[in-house]
Amino acid sequence: MGQFVFSIICSTIPVPSGSFIPVFKIGAAFGRIIGELMHIWFPTGKFAYISLIFHFKVPHFIGMRYGGKVAKIIPGGYATVGAAAFSGSVTHTISVSVIIFEMTGQITHIIPIMIAVLISNAIASLLSPSIYDSIILIKKLPYLPDLLPSSSGKYFYIK
Repeated sequence: MGQFVFSIICSTIPVPSGSFIPVFKIGAAFGRIIGELMHIWFPTGKFAYISLIFHFKVPHFIGMRYGGKVAKIIPGGYATVGAAAFSGSVTHTISVSVIIFEMTGQITHIIPIMIAVLISNAIASLLSPSIYDSIILIKKLPYLPDLLPSSSGKYFYIK
């Protein structure tokens, strides 16, 4: 609990410090909570209830398949995806998925991480600017504005 309090303090003090690790920790905590809930709701890692209700065959696993057997739901994988999604939504960068892949070295998690980062980045870009853009606007720092489309295109004939 103390780490989260210090994460909030570190990300709000006017000292140049990193905001990536506190955001990463908060996202991992949310992902871990979702992973634990999924582990409670689906202890065998199967969608048995959904196939009974809707009377059609659905994929029989949530989680990972190793050697023909279905592994139980691994909350740590959800924590990794949650950390990547939250970090991607706050920073508005897609490179977070590469950073997470390099940190974990798990190729099995790269597809869920990339999907989560892309979706969270798309939703966050619709709602608000990134944390770095917000800091620049709040502190009224000079920055390069968005580049307007070039007007030199009308002088060149391009098919």
